[in-house]
Amino acid sequence: MIKRPYTWAKVERGDIISFRYTGPKGGRAVKRSVIVLEKKLKHLQSKNLLLHGYQLDVRNIRTIRSDNVLIDLFEKIGTAQEVDKNNNIIKILVEGKSPAVYQRTAQLIKRYGIYRTYYYEKVSRNQVFLEPVKIDPKVLDAIL
Repeated sequence: MIKRPYTWAKVERGDIISFRYTGPKGGRAVKRSVIVLEKKLKHLQSKNLLLHGYQLDVRNIRTIRSDNVLIDLFEKIGTAQEVDKNNNIIKILVEGKSPAVYQRTAQLIKRYGIYRTYYYEKVSRNQVFLEPVKIDPKVLDAIL
């Protein structure tokens, strides 16, 4: 399983991507893997654009360790679609508008704290990759 280089221009809703991002307190840039829900959404109280998504791992440590819970998250977001089967790279076809997706996944968000926003201007300075899903290939075949 290897990640594939990608470009920010190609990033869409449902892509599972990884990038380096420095948090609000500064420090070192940390690798994060995210399911993209909205690529550029305007912040309500400023002119900043935000990338909205569900964070799957930080520094290669999964936030959701159970494969069953991860599959449940994928199903609540939408339909899984194969991008590169050999490398476990998939995309989630997001069903509905973002508020509906947030409602369907509210319990998982609350339990695992996976919902995140990132400043698009800051995140797009770094390279982006299509990230393989860290899940058993047999389980992945079952959901595709």
